[in-house]
Formats: sequence, C-alpha cells, structure tokens
Amino acid sequence: MNRYPFLLWLVIAIMLFDLQGSVTRSAMSPSAPASFPFQLVDATGESVSFPACPARIISLAPSITECLFSLGLDKEIIGVTTYCDYPKEAGKKEKVGSLLILDTEKILSLTPDLILAIKEGNQAAQVFRLRKLGLRVFVLNQAKELGHVYRDIGLLGCLSGRKTQAQEVIRNMRIKVREVEQALSSVRKRPLCFWQLGINPLITAGKNTLAHDLIRLAGGENLAGGQQGYIHYSLDEVIARNPEIILMIGMGEALQGYQALWEKFPQLAARKNGKILALNPDLVNRASPRIAEGLKSLAEALHPQAFVSPGR
Repeated sequence: MNRYPFLLWLVIAIMLFDLQGSVTRSAMSPSAPASFPFQLVDATGESVSFPACPARIISLAPSITECLFSLGLDKEIIGVTTYCDYPKEAGKKEKVGSLLILDTEKILSLTPDLILAIKEGNQAAQVFRLRKLGLRVFVLNQAKELGHVYRDIGLLGCLSGRKTQAQEVIRNMRIKVREVEQALSSVRKRPLCFWQLGINPLITAGKNTLAHDLIRLAGGENLAGGQQGYIHYSLDEVIARNPEIILMIGMGEALQGYQALWEKFPQLAARKNGKILALNPDLVNRASPRIAEGLKSLAEALHPQAFVSPGR
C-alpha cells in the first residue's frame, strides 16, 4: 500500500440546530440548521457551535476535501493533509500533516475557524488535543454505505452555508447512480467477488462498509459479506471460496504485488476467466461525490455486457 498507507488506518479511520442557542438536535437528524448561529453534535458526541459561516476551513481527510471543493469552497479551504490530492487545486493548499501525524503548529498558524475530521480515520487523541487548544473541530462518522455519503455532503453544505450547492451535488450523484441501476436492471446473476485492499496482511471488506455496499449496488456478492467491517482475511479461505472476480484496490508497486500474488494460483476461477481486475482506489474508497463514478466503474467490471451500447 505504498502510495495509500492511510487506507489501512481508515479500514483497521449529521443535524443539530440551535437557533440563538435554544434548540439542539442530533447530527443524524433529517432536519438541517435554518441559519447561523446553530450547534451541531458530531460523531464523537461533542456539541460544536457555529456562530457564523466558517471562512477558514482545514480538512483532515481526502474525502472531506473533495466534498468541500465540490461545494465551491476553494477560497475557504486553507489547509489539507498530504493525501488530499483531488482536485488538483487541493495540491496548492497548505499541508497540515497526514491522517496519523498532524502538524499542530502549522494548524495553529493558519488560524482556522473550523477543522473537519473523520471519526475512524483521524486519531481521537489528536482531535482532543486540537480542541484543548481552543480550536473548533467537527468530526464526521465514517461512511458505511452510499446513503451516508449523501448525508455527509448535505451536512457539510449546511455547516458551511452551502446547502443549495450540496443539494445539487447530491442530485447529480443520484442521477449517475440511477443510470447504473437501470443498466443492471436485467442482471440476475451476482458473481462472487473478493475485494483486496492489502497483501501483507491480506485485507478485505465485510458488511457494514462502503465497499460492501458498492459491491451490492454493482450487482455482485461479497466473498467476505458474512463478516463485519474491514478485516484480515485468510489466503487459504480465498482459494477455497474460489471467487469469480478479484477486485484489486491499489496502484503502483502495491498493485504489482497484488498481481504477482494471484499469478501463483492459476486454478482460481477469477484467474481462468481473466477477472482479476484493478480499480482506482480514489474512486471506490473515498466517500466523496466521485463515489458515483466508482460505482459505475465497479458495475462495468462485474457486468460489462450491461453497459454495451445497442448495435455494438
């Protein structure tokens, strides 16, 4: 996982309203703050006050960064992590460390009025430290299904004063997802799939994960669907279950290692059928608007015949 070490931590790393301080609701509520000021309870149970629309935002996760840019918050984003590489404008922002190690002095020097993190991606101790320093930190839950991505984009839109833009982003995502659903409407057979995130150890995704939901929506059956969360998985068990498709989530040297592993097992159905496939990690791992593109790429990998244009 050379280029994507943060994935291992992600796998092994919303709405309260208080109008003039009088009402507080859960961040999971379908209701949204009507206007500033308001309070939102985040994924850690912390009640975070929003006295005014944030003007200086730091993102501590690539998925959050992508969501913020999709809402047109380029000028408001003043800092991101080293792994925040999309869109290309993210690369021009000040770097405040990685998911695991934050540069606290850098963060303080940027004087943010809002820092955004993910509960299962950013370390709780670091979030606590930032709060002790008097910084406003709001923590999102990790998305475990496509609906959670819609939820979080809507939430970010509310707390950044971009509710209308968020609704438009979600609408465009839903259109893309419906197109995939329509293409798969006549598909009946669900191929058994193994979702590979690592090699040493071998890591995969069970149910209650975004990956599992994507496999389901793309018309596949998850080999590890009987287990919960992101897990270490036995190579012997993969061989015994004999998946029809192996989905390698990696790039560069990591991907080369994955491919070399499966070359040792010519008896696998996936190997015989030429179905050991590579997917772009950024499209299928990040809970951002691009997850709709990731779903389509996965569905095309599982059911290419469903996406062939008529007459071809």
